[in-house]
Amino acid sequence: MKHKSNITKSIFFFIIVSLTPLYTKQVPLSFDSLFPSSWFKKALDSCMQVWDDMQLFQERGQHINQDDHQLLLDTTVGRLVYAHFCLEHMVKIKNKVIVDDIDYLIQVVEHIQRISDQGKKRDNNERLLCIQKISNQLKLFLEKIIVAHN
Repeated sequence: MKHKSNITKSIFFFIIVSLTPLYTKQVPLSFDSLFPSSWFKKALDSCMQVWDDMQLFQERGQHINQDDHQLLLDTTVGRLVYAHFCLEHMVKIKNKVIVDDIDYLIQVVEHIQRISDQGKKRDNNERLLCIQKISNQLKLFLEKIIVAHN
């Protein structure tokens, strides 16, 4: 009898253990899943990439071939548009706004504007005008966020 009971318990245990993975949800353990990037952080990262691209444009603008030059400016425009999208989404879903963070991002955008102004004096490119226009819109949007927060 005891032997039959042990076999029954073993079978029951084996069935439970084999079915458990089917009913448990796997939680991916990665840095991004544990600490998701905020919409503000995505916008800031995008603007910092633009800053880096604009520095590259400023330092090596004359030595980059025409295709790479246009590609660099096109990606810069795309990153600024993405940053604007992230900030609009942040406001839409009513994420917490820290005024000091917004002030810092405004300073980054102003630096981008200064570099694009210097580049425009050297190379009157329509993409540089587009970068200026988008960065101006981005700065105005950031200022509206601060006003709305106060």
